[in-house]
Amino acid sequence: MKKHTKLIYISPTIEIIPISLESSFAAGSAQVRPVNANQQATDEWDVDPDVERTYTW
Repeated sequence: MKKHTKLIYISPTIEIIPISLESSFAAGSAQVRPVNANQQATDEWDVDPDVERTYTW
């Protein structure tokens, strides 16, 4: 008859690491200019053609 050794239970823990940010993520990665030099609002959209494909599973 084999004797089994019991494993020691280690309870889970939660750790909190405080992080301080200057402003937010990607704050300096883009510039938003809602008006152009003539103070006119511009809307520009990139329209890609529709892609239709047949996929075999």
